[in-house]
Amino acid sequence: MLTLRQRIFVGIGVVVGIIIAILLVVLLVRAPQDEIENPTQSNIIDSNSGPLIVDTTEIIADTNQLPINQEPPEELYVKNTARIFVERFFTYSNQNSNEHIADVVSLATTGMQTYMQSQKIAQSQDSYSGMTTRVLTTDLSSFDSDAGTAQVRIGAQQTIAIRENGSTQVVENIVLKEGTVAFEKVQETWKVAGVFWD
Repeated sequence: MLTLRQRIFVGIGVVVGIIIAILLVVLLVRAPQDEIENPTQSNIIDSNSGPLIVDTTEIIADTNQLPINQEPPEELYVKNTARIFVERFFTYSNQNSNEHIADVVSLATTGMQTYMQSQKIAQSQDSYSGMTTRVLTTDLSSFDSDAGTAQVRIGAQQTIAIRENGSTQVVENIVLKEGTVAFEKVQETWKVAGVFWD
C-alpha cells in the first residue's frame, strides 16, 4: 500500500503527464492547419491559371541598393544631428544653469562653440523665463561630403514661457519658425557650424 505522500506524488505525476499529452496533441494537430492558414509558395493557387510558380533563383540581393525611402547613413546622421542640436540648444530656462549649451557643445564647430558661450542666459530664482523647442520637419537642402558642407532646413515649434516676479501664473506663447542648420565636416565628423532662422 502506498503512503499518503507517495499517492500525492503519483497523482501529481499523472496530472502533469495528462497535461503534457494534451499539449502535444494540440500542437501536432494544429501544425498542418498553420500551413494552410499561412500558405507557402508551393500551395498558392490562382483560380484562373492553376498553381502559381515563382522562380526564386532570379531574385538577387543587390547590396549596393538601399531599401526604399532610406537615406544614406551619413545624410541621415546630419539630419538627426540638426534635430538634436536645435531641440537641445533652443530649449532652456533661466533656472537650468545653461545646461542647454553644455548638452550640445560637442556637436558644434569651434566657431559655433564660441557663439554658443556668448548666448548664456542670466539665471534667476525669482522669475521664470524659458523656451521649449520641438523640431517638426527636417529636409536636407544641400550635402557635399567631399567639400565637407551640408545644410538642413528645419521647421520648429517654440513655446516661450514667462512667469513674472511674485506671480504664480505662467504665460505661454507658441511660435512656428523655419531656419537652416549649417554643417562642416571636421576630422571626418559632421559638426554644426551655425543655425540661421528665417
